[in-house]
This record gives sequence, C-alpha cells and structure tokens, in this order.
Amino acid sequence: MAAAWTNVRKDLTQFEDSLRSAPTLPLKESETIDGKMGALDEHLNGVDEDGLERQLGEKDVLLKERDETLREKDKMLKILGERLKGLDVAMERDEDLNAGLKRELGEKEKMLTAFGEQLNEKDARIKSLDKQIEERAAKVARLREKIALLLQVLFNMHEAFEHTLGA
Repeated sequence: MAAAWTNVRKDLTQFEDSLRSAPTLPLKESETIDGKMGALDEHLNGVDEDGLERQLGEKDVLLKERDETLREKDKMLKILGERLKGLDVAMERDEDLNAGLKRELGEKEKMLTAFGEQLNEKDARIKSLDKQIEERAAKVARLREKIALLLQVLFNMHEAFEHTLGA
C-alpha cells in the first residue's frame, strides 16, 4: 500500500508542478497536493491495518484452540462413557472399586466443566474480535470513500485547469 501511495503522491506532485507553472492559477499552501496529502495522511494514521490483520490472526488461533478443546472434550466424554459402562459392571462386583470409579468420574466431570468454561471464554473473545474487525473494516471503507472523493476533486480541478488554459 505504501508503494501505491508513493505513486499517487508522485503523480499528484507532478500535477501540482504543472499547476504551479501555469501563470493564471497560483495555489495557496492549503490547496497544494502536499497540504491535501498531509490531511489525508492524518486520517489514515487512525487506521491500523496491521492491527486488523493481527486481530484476524488472533481469531484464527482462538478458533483452532476452541476446536482442539472441543476435541479434548469429546475424548473425555468418550472416556467418561466407557468408565460409566465399567462402573455399572464394577458396582455388581466390588464396592471398593465402585468408590474409586465414582471419585474418578467426579474428577472427569470437573475437567469437563473447566473445558466448558474455557470454551465460553474463547467464544466471548471471538465475538469481541469480530466486533473490532467489523469496526475497523468500516473505518477503512469510509477512508477509501474519502480518498475516492479527493481524487475526484483533484480530477475536477485538473479538468477546470485545462478548460481555463484552453479558454
């Protein structure tokens, strides 16, 4: 994007030089290309495209972690189901084994609860990132519209200048 701005600035500077060389249209400093580009640069400084890309990366990482947590949760549920089956069989055989399995089952349930809380936290962070990304994308779109409007104004000024020279 920096290269594109350099090319635009170069073209606009050449246009400004051609306007300055014309004896009929002296420009004020606020009307110069550098003055207008300075104002445009101030607007663009508020947009952090790298931040937007970084947030998209964070969202991808969180989604991957969330998927991994879901896979772990599924594994735990599968193990828990197998343990429950084993618990039913063990209950018929031995009371001591039964107590140990119940204790292990309680630990697994706690782990599943912790996984559920992690998923909720990651989902909340993903929603927050979605909102931030949406806001930044809207800001970028507004700035692009302003740039297009500025370029149209410059084009119109150029057309008026050519018309003035032709008259």
